Amino acid sequence: MTSEDRLAAHLANLKASLDEPKHKPIGYTMTNRGMILLFATEEEARAAYEDAQSKKHKCELHEDRLIMLEFGTGDKD
Repeated sequence: MTSEDRLAAHLANLKASLDEPKHKPIGYTMTNRGMILLFATEEEARAAYEDAQSKKHKCELHEDRLIMLEFGTGDKD
């Protein structure tokens, strides 16, 4: 494998990891105002909540593993 092949493989792996969401809920439901996300652990929920807040989403953390995320909020890309 040449250095170009290794670089191409590394870039492909990097792109795949960036395309994957950081925080994966184990369940969700849609409401008229947004989404409710359920996470497997309190740590995952807190990390997702802090990430959403850093992007200026209006959200609330409930019962340790639930996040309520309101539509139409957050940074616009």
